[in-house]
Amino acid sequence: MHELTIITNIFSIIDEIAEENQLTKITRVTLKIGELRHVYPEMLQNAFEIVSKDTKAENAVLHIKPIRVKMRCKHCGHEFFVNNSYCCKKCGDYRLKIIEGDEIIIETLEGDR
Repeated sequence: MHELTIITNIFSIIDEIAEENQLTKITRVTLKIGELRHVYPEMLQNAFEIVSKDTKAENAVLHIKPIRVKMRCKHCGHEFFVNNSYCCKKCGDYRLKIIEGDEIIIETLEGDR
């Protein structure tokens, strides 16, 4: 269950942001997560509830936004979103560079002072 590891790591950043902004309670966290992270939203939600217990984020709403996988062909430079195939839709080459889809971003953090 790598979702627990992800949430644990994110919480160190959330705590830092809350401290910097003098938040006494965190009410909502919005995460953008790339599809290549292979995260199950339900498991991430469960991990969030476990890690947030007895913290400023206890009972906060976790909102997850997926980021589609976007690639650039190293052969012809064509950029495209991946559907079922990991080959260039223009030239058919398999040498690709990930542009989007493997990141984890804290998009917003809402709370009370």
